[in-house]
Amino acid sequence: MSFIPLYDASRNTLAEGYWFLFREGRLVVREGEEISVPRKEAGQKSAALEDAASRVQKVIYAGSMDGISCYAADTAPDRDLPAGLAAMPLRSLYGKIPQASLQAARFIAHLLHWDRQTGFCGVCGGPLRNKEDERAKTCARCGTLFYPRISPAIIVAILDKEKILLAHNKRFASPVYSLIAGFIEMGETAEECIAREAEEEVGVQVKNIRY
Repeated sequence: MSFIPLYDASRNTLAEGYWFLFREGRLVVREGEEISVPRKEAGQKSAALEDAASRVQKVIYAGSMDGISCYAADTAPDRDLPAGLAAMPLRSLYGKIPQASLQAARFIAHLLHWDRQTGFCGVCGGPLRNKEDERAKTCARCGTLFYPRISPAIIVAILDKEKILLAHNKRFASPVYSLIAGFIEMGETAEECIAREAEEEVGVQVKNIRY
């Protein structure tokens, strides 16, 4: 099972396929013996899905998973979800839903965030509209083109013989630890970012940086 991002501006309504619905940053999933992403199948009638569909305003076609269409949308948070559906943080779903579903959900979470945050031109303030032939937005006034933002980052395993350095951020849910990671700054290489982040985060100077 694999997810393939695709773009089609004309497919802007919920149809047969997987529905990746987000509620305040959390993925709406089916509860039961197994947790799964809701799927609308041909001829299927589901009061829960119909109720969920009535809460969305803008639908984005995101791609396909094993040939099955994937749709994305934010749901209104002003009402309780229908029985059988629950909104869960993506981190809590690791190991509970298939890897392809997680891959799609991560992509869609960023896509929806970009869509929400990119409504007006940063150059002239004009309204933005979806570009017909690619995933981008253009300004109706000055024509400036905006693509989804991608922020390069590093994550590094700092080793000392048989030991590995893990860090605990005070914002983490205890007892979670992680590798050192961070965003690459302008004009910085990935290797320079590793050295800087290691010294900033844990006061360690590293050497022998390699992939």
